[in-house]
Amino acid sequence: MSALAVLMIASTGGLACSAPLAAVRSAPLRRLGAWLAVAASLALAAAGVLAVFDEQLVWQPFSWFALGRGGVDVDSLAGMFLILTGLVCVPLFVAADIGGSAVSHALRPLLVLCVVAVLVVDNVFEFLIVWELTVVTIYALICVRHDDPRARRAAALTLTLAKLGGAAVLAGMVLLGVKGHSYSFEQLAQSGPHLTSAVRGVCFALLFAGFAVKAALVPVQTWLPGAYAGTDADSSGFVAAVSLNVAFYAMMRVWFGFLGHPAVWWAVVALLVGSLTALIGILGGILQRELRSFVAYSSIENSGLIVTDLGIALMGKAQHQPGLIGLGLIAAAFQITAHSFAKAGLFAGVATVERSTGTSDMEQLGGLYRPLPAAFIVSLSGAAALAALPPFSGFVSEWLGLEGLMQGFRVGGTGSHLAIALAGAAVALTAGLAALAFVRALGMTFLGMPRDRSIVPAAETGRGRTGMGILAAASLAIGVTAPWVVKVFEQGMAPIGGSAAIGHISQPGWLIEPGYPKFASISPTVLFLTLTGFGLAAAGLRYLLSLRRAQYTAIGYANMVRVIFNVVYRVRTQLRSIGDQRFPERLSMMRAEPRIFDPAWLYRPITGAFLRVADYVRNIQAGPLGLYLLYLLLAFVALLLIAPRLM
Repeated sequence: MSALAVLMIASTGGLACSAPLAAVRSAPLRRLGAWLAVAASLALAAAGVLAVFDEQLVWQPFSWFALGRGGVDVDSLAGMFLILTGLVCVPLFVAADIGGSAVSHALRPLLVLCVVAVLVVDNVFEFLIVWELTVVTIYALICVRHDDPRARRAAALTLTLAKLGGAAVLAGMVLLGVKGHSYSFEQLAQSGPHLTSAVRGVCFALLFAGFAVKAALVPVQTWLPGAYAGTDADSSGFVAAVSLNVAFYAMMRVWFGFLGHPAVWWAVVALLVGSLTALIGILGGILQRELRSFVAYSSIENSGLIVTDLGIALMGKAQHQPGLIGLGLIAAAFQITAHSFAKAGLFAGVATVERSTGTSDMEQLGGLYRPLPAAFIVSLSGAAALAALPPFSGFVSEWLGLEGLMQGFRVGGTGSHLAIALAGAAVALTAGLAALAFVRALGMTFLGMPRDRSIVPAAETGRGRTGMGILAAASLAIGVTAPWVVKVFEQGMAPIGGSAAIGHISQPGWLIEPGYPKFASISPTVLFLTLTGFGLAAAGLRYLLSLRRAQYTAIGYANMVRVIFNVVYRVRTQLRSIGDQRFPERLSMMRAEPRIFDPAWLYRPITGAFLRVADYVRNIQAGPLGLYLLYLLLAFVALLLIAPRLM
């Protein structure tokens, strides 16, 4: 038995055993379960390192009724995601509070186990089963707080959209398997590229729609804020930093591994939907009062950035530009990594704030940097990464993505040029708004003076500080060591075209180039070593924190953006006067939530049409028996006509 197999068995077995231990009420057993999960996560990361640099694990004991063999196939792409999953889970398990719901404690390692299964299975049916298990586990985590009406609504919306997305994934994967005459991933990688362009185009459209739900892309992003707010904050970290990545893994595996040469319109769709999602996500986040809701909208923004990077790679593949393929894939992998660690750190900070103060309403918080220093540091690190500030991880990932969009002159076609230009403008605007949004969120929560004097924050725990410290250091370390991190991504992306980036992005002298020599370059490592201004900035920040002056509210700070982008928000306000109309005693302004972020308004045309069809079908069901027999006969005749075309 190989070392990779031993590590995979140890990691999955450890996660499976930690779940029942975490579910008991005994504090010592819960601690044992948490540390067992930490050890299993470390083994998972070690297995990923072996898969990327040393060996591949293939174990196919199952036969799906002559529809292809199935089992486990751990290649370098799966190994890259295993490294990320394991390394992110270690500090999350360390920082998680051992109190709270026993069900949530048990579901977290099971969610990680489902994610691992998605990464390593090698058959369509296995993939669909474990894909749905991740949805069910997230649904269960939300339902733990079933006494909260908002959690119940979030769970219903999450499950509804997930089922629609799952149906699209099922249709796309089954169509790919039928036309490819196998449901084995190994066979699909060989037969898929040889299918007709029409079949591959339909498969891409179906799978894009299905994966878009999991990745929370516009217009099916509305489930994500409610799902994050519906779970406890510790569980939200696992949902955001671990389970969300399966959507991007699936996109990479299927789009670049199974579907062969893409059409240009595939790239155009990915670029436009991704960039629009990023912009809508950060616009929604700026208006949020709840810190956790803001972090959730930030995930929508980053999902859009990742899909935009994948759109760059698709454009490069469609236009026969190997440099763009490698650049887009590396930028996407770097953005996924930066988002995972930063989002895990932000949710760890949010969990600490909520446990210490009892709320995450920014209108009631302020001045928490002194009583909660670890939460402040990890939130600052995560915010700096997601706001693309050097030398943190997000700076490198967004720089690579923007440099990829600047390569638009290397491709042909007016449509391609227009899509890249629009995506570039949207991403640039998103980057600026993200910096504003994170300054607002951190400033309102941790800086300034306490807004509610009745809130007395409780002290942080030792385990929580350790986990948050690891996450804060990771966001910085990934950015500083970017030239070496890129080499890991180059090896991990080799099965889907990442080998085109080898020797073109990571350069000698601690440099990173955007796939093409003499176009641009940066050195995050040298940048880190030479930014002595950080010390001066820290001293200035300390001075500013000592001032006691008037301060913004969260809504007031966001008012500028609300006014500028009111064409998007369409905020409805109502002014009411109390007392005499000419000389009122008090004025009250009511502001409604922007309708574009309201699922009830966004999906009303679809639900209305569905209900009308349902009423029509209900009338049909009340017909006589002879009419039912006619329906069966017509369905049978239609099946006889269609079945030969599917063979």
